[in-house]
Amino acid sequence: MDRELLNKVLRYPLVQYITLTRKDLVKTQLNIGVLSRDDISIQLFVSERQLAAAYFPNHVNKDEILGKVNFNKKFAVISLNYDVKDLKYRTTKITAIGQPIPRLYYLFTVDRRLFYRHKVYFQLYDCRGRKIDIPIRVYNIPLAGRTENLY
Repeated sequence: MDRELLNKVLRYPLVQYITLTRKDLVKTQLNIGVLSRDDISIQLFVSERQLAAAYFPNHVNKDEILGKVNFNKKFAVISLNYDVKDLKYRTTKITAIGQPIPRLYYLFTVDRRLFYRHKVYFQLYDCRGRKIDIPIRVYNIPLAGRTENLY
């Protein structure tokens, strides 16, 4: 990611952020009217139960995807209408840089062991550094491999 762009969107020096590496599971363009063209959404899933309740496109085998996510080591993220290019994490904020793409369904995982706070939220920017307004949703993060009794 362009250092100038990162300096524009990040409040603190880059060395104070953890880069969250993504492992793509599903990245597909939906051609049906399930998604609004403009509504951008990003959600974090900390348990298999949460992810199982999420929306999956018809052509995606939900059971196969659920079997690929080890929630003792990973969290799942679904991004709708937004292609995530970079993720930086510091304290309670995950800063995402990417670009809006209508009808994009993007499911990926990030390493849960990198999180050190019990609550996080997302803030999105486009590839020019403009903030993308989305409703703020705070996610409770179980630390150190605890996924039992989550819903």
